[in-house]
Amino acid sequence: MDLADIASIKDLREMNFSELFYGIFDAPNRIERYDALIERLWPDAFGNVKRARAAAIELELLREHLESLFKQKYGFDTCTALQVRRSESIEDSRLPSTNQIREILLEYYAYCKSKEDEREISAHTERLLFNIGRAISFTTGIEEEQRRIINQSLRDKVIKGLEAVSHIESDQELIVCLGKLFHVRMREIDAYTGLVYTSECLDCDEILYRDAFLSFSATEKERQALQMKGEHLAFQI
Repeated sequence: MDLADIASIKDLREMNFSELFYGIFDAPNRIERYDALIERLWPDAFGNVKRARAAAIELELLREHLESLFKQKYGFDTCTALQVRRSESIEDSRLPSTNQIREILLEYYAYCKSKEDEREISAHTERLLFNIGRAISFTTGIEEEQRRIINQSLRDKVIKGLEAVSHIESDQELIVCLGKLFHVRMREIDAYTGLVYTSECLDCDEILYRDAFLSFSATEKERQALQMKGEHLAFQI
């Protein structure tokens, strides 16, 4: 069965998971094929899933920007700072709230739309980066917010599995996870079951989760940066 012929959940149950997986994974236009399928099967969920990924990319752009400013200020990145935090006297702080992240994201949005000189840093950002522990907490908080947004939009296991298939860069981690958790191969299960199993794998395999939902291509980031400059934020509270 071709992906274009899938019109219902029943069709997923009648299709082999390997056929569905590689029909998307190997396609040069895999995102377009995935978009068409999810919009056909779950039209109400389609917009929410797309907006959630766009919002996660906006947060990733912000995190990269803060990391760049942090490295300019301290000479090393927050990952290095995190590794030495326990052995040195670096003040720690609690993760920022969603509203605090929204506040700095709005500043970054304004920066994307109007600032021309990257050396210009807002007073808020200066205060944020003044304390190493606070900067670490904020960049960590951004990732937690990305996870919250993504997980909230992917409560349906089949949609979650399908979204992952459209973005993962390698099939090997999923193949290993399916064998380890469920003792199956892709060709041995139907597509519906395979997507549910994929969702379960994502919940317990951090490498697979990051590959699917927290890794963004340069093209995706460039596209979202242009959206931020020209229109509005996808990030919503």
